[in-house]
Amino acid sequence: MSSVVETRYKSPPECKLSSAPPESPSFYQRLVESIRPLIIISMIVVKGVPSAVFYQLTNPSLGFFNPFKWFDLIHKLGFAKILAYGDEIWGGYKRPLVEQANGKILEIGAGSGENLKYYNKDNVETLYALEPEKSLSTMLAENIVKHGFAEKSLLIPVGIDDKDKLAAFGVSENTFDTIVLVQVCCSLPNASAHFKYLQSLLKPGGKLVMFEHVASTDPLTRILQNLYTTVIWKKAALGCELNRASGIWMKELGGWEHVDLLRPEAENSGTLLPHDIGVFTKASYANVAHD
Repeated sequence: MSSVVETRYKSPPECKLSSAPPESPSFYQRLVESIRPLIIISMIVVKGVPSAVFYQLTNPSLGFFNPFKWFDLIHKLGFAKILAYGDEIWGGYKRPLVEQANGKILEIGAGSGENLKYYNKDNVETLYALEPEKSLSTMLAENIVKHGFAEKSLLIPVGIDDKDKLAAFGVSENTFDTIVLVQVCCSLPNASAHFKYLQSLLKPGGKLVMFEHVASTDPLTRILQNLYTTVIWKKAALGCELNRASGIWMKELGGWEHVDLLRPEAENSGTLLPHDIGVFTKASYANVAHD
């Protein structure tokens, strides 16, 4: 049986975390998991159509007659709905991570602002919310106001790969007390290449908190992840890849004073979207020099 571990943050009782290897799934569990990406893609379309219609009617333009515009809106707005649905499922795991964010905070891929409700507002000095997708950043701006962060936030409509533009917004080395990554590493172009940069943005002793779906360690599940990513998932889910070992990549950077890297105990080795839940504390200058 897997063992639940004590860590520096507390999840609700129903959201147990473990460092033990996941258990094997039943045949039925593996079968259901094998079609889950197809179910999610169908949900993107079903949920995206009414949202796209509403957007087109409330933002009239010549794009109303452009089928490519419709496809793009259904795609992106449907995906935003899926993120909101996922937030209902995974909120118990996300809250204790985001709650501990403090000081100057950088959230990468803030999306439509699903994580805003988890921040402890009293501990936030400034929230730098980075979201390059226009349709998502529009909703993010609205939610920043809705959740009372208008005076404490800076919306940055720039991707992480444009470091010059980010620097113009004040995103620079040794600036942030906390970096928040919630289901974004899967879709960052060449994600692992950016991890060292993200670490450099933290102050010594600063924390990077992570909630990401990642590559499976189970061979059969990994084959399915690779297949879905190559054939349909990456295009359908805005560049998302199912087979990235984000937590392990972050840990292997080195330069961390402490690492908590766990997983939801409820997930088994057949889970097609398994999660890494991590808190990475950047080493102080003294510790880095000692190493």
